[in-house]
Amino acid sequence: MPIAPGQTVGQYIIQDKLGEGGMGADYKAEQPAIHRSVALKVLSASFANDADALDRFKREVDIIAELEHPYILPVYDFGQVDDNPYIVMRFMGGGTLYQHLRDRSLKQEQLLHVLSQAAEALDYAHARGVIHRDLKPGNVLLDEAGNGYLADFGLAKTMAGSRDLTATGSILGTPAYMSPEQARGEKLDARSDIYSFAVMVYEALAGQLPFNARSSMEYIQKHLTEAPPSIVTVAPRLPRAVGEVLRGALAKDRSQRPARAGELMAALEAALAGAIAPGGARPVAARTLMGAQPARVGTVARAASAAAPARPAPRSGGWILPAVVLVGGAALLMIIIAAAAALYFGGRLTAPKVAIYPVGDSPRALYYDGRSLW
Repeated sequence: MPIAPGQTVGQYIIQDKLGEGGMGADYKAEQPAIHRSVALKVLSASFANDADALDRFKREVDIIAELEHPYILPVYDFGQVDDNPYIVMRFMGGGTLYQHLRDRSLKQEQLLHVLSQAAEALDYAHARGVIHRDLKPGNVLLDEAGNGYLADFGLAKTMAGSRDLTATGSILGTPAYMSPEQARGEKLDARSDIYSFAVMVYEALAGQLPFNARSSMEYIQKHLTEAPPSIVTVAPRLPRAVGEVLRGALAKDRSQRPARAGELMAALEAALAGAIAPGGARPVAARTLMGAQPARVGTVARAASAAAPARPAPRSGGWILPAVVLVGGAALLMIIIAAAAALYFGGRLTAPKVAIYPVGDSPRALYYDGRSLW
C-alpha cells in the first residue's frame, strides 16, 4: 500500500520516507502519545503474501526482541496496516554507516568507535546462538551522538538452523560482503559473520571494497576463488600489520579466522597503534627506543657505580651518638612493656569472671558476674 506523509499508521503519524529495500520501505514517524520519533519498516505488498518473506520479517521481530543489547537497534512495536506487516524501531538520526562511508564524513577514530560497538553487538548475538548473515554498512545505524547500532536481523538465523539455500536455490545475503561458505549455501556459523564484518572493516579503512565487480555473481565468484589484495596496497598509509590482521579475517578457510569480532577489533587497533609488528610479533621497546641496543647487566652496574658520587669517609668518634640513641630507645621500650604487663595481669586478677553458656546450637547467653547481658 502507498504510504504518504501525514498518514496515520496505528498510533504513528508518518513524517517522511527514509528509503526502500528489497523487502519493503522505511519511514520516519512520530508517536504523539509520548512525543517520540520512531522508524517504521513496512513490508511491501509484493512480499506481504510471500510466506518466506513474511516469515523472515516476523523472525526479525522475534530475534531482536530476544537480543537486548545497548548496540542492537531495539524494536518498540509490531502491527499490520491493510494486511501489510510493519515493525516500529528506534529512530536513528545519524544515518547509516554506508552513508558516512560514501560521504567520507567520519575520521578513522570515529569509524573504529562505530565498528567496535557493532563488533560488541555481534559477539553478543553469537553468544546467544544467532548469526546475522547480512552484515553490511547499510545495516549499521548511527545515533546523533555517533554511536553505532547493529540492525536488520531479517536474515538472521540460529546456528542450529538448516542450510542457507532456499527451495529455489537462490542465495540470501548481500554478495559484496558474503562469505565463501554462504555463497556455497553451506551451513553457517559465527565465522561467516566475521568474514562479512572484515569486509566492512576493509571498506571503512581503505575507502573501497576488497573486490571490484560489476554483478552479484562476479562478487560471489571472487569471494569464492580470489584472495583479496592487501589493504596496504590500496591504503599505503596504514601499517603493514593491518594487512596481516585482515588477511586472517578474510581467509577462505573459516577455521583460520578469528572466533570473535571483538578479537578482530582488538588485533586491528593494536596493529594501528604499532603494538604488533608485521608478521604478528610485538616490537621490543628497548630496541626501538632511540635505536639503542639493550645493555648487559654488568655494563649497567659498572656505569651506575661510576656515575654515583663518592661517599665521604666516616669521621672518628661518629659512633657515640648512635649508641646513646640505641641504648635509650631500648630502655624506654622495656618500661612500656612492663607497664602494659602490669595493667593486663592486674586487670585479670580483679576483673569479674565471664562465662558463656550454650543455648540451642551455639553459645548465645553471656553471664557477667552472675547477671545476664542477653
